[in-house]
Amino acid sequence: NLVDELKTLKELKETKEIIENNFKDINIDTERRIIKLGIGGEFFCVLDHFTNCDIERRLGELGVLVENPTNFQYLIKAAVGLGPRREMVKLGLKHVPISSGGEDLPTIGRVEYFAKKGFLGYITIAPMACMPEQAALTVVHHISKKYNLPVIHFSCDENLSSTFVQTR
Repeated sequence: NLVDELKTLKELKETKEIIENNFKDINIDTERRIIKLGIGGEFFCVLDHFTNCDIERRLGELGVLVENPTNFQYLIKAAVGLGPRREMVKLGLKHVPISSGGEDLPTIGRVEYFAKKGFLGYITIAPMACMPEQAALTVVHHISKKYNLPVIHFSCDENLSSTFVQTR
C-alpha cells in the first residue's frame, strides 16, 4: 500500500496530491443513470455487515449507489439531538403521532427523505419480531405508495442468508 510506506508528513502531502490528480483523470460517464437506494431500519442490523449479509457491498458491486445514513457519527449526533436522524424523526412524526420505540420514526421518515432526494427504492432491515420496526412497516408501505418509492424489508432471522439477499 502506497500510504503504509510513507515516513514523513511531507511525503503524505505529496502522495495526497498524486492521488487527487489520479482521481481527476478518471473519466465520468455523466449519461449513465445510477440506481440509488436508501437503507434504514434497526441500527444494529443496518450497521453490522455480518447480520445484514453485507448488503451494501453486494449492491455496490452491482453498480448501485447505496446511502445508509446510519453510522456511528449518526448515533452520536442523534444522542444530542443533531444530524439527519432529527430530520427523519420530524418526517416520521408527520405520519404517526407518537413513537412506539426503537428506530420506528426514522424508519418511517426515511421514505419521504429518500423520495425527495430522488432515490429509486428503500431497503429496511430489522430483527425478526422487532415490534417498533414491525409497527413502522405498515406506515412505511403506506407512505411508499404516496411517493412511489418501492420498499423491500429484510427480517434478520435464521432464514436470512447471502443467497436470500442476492436473489432479492
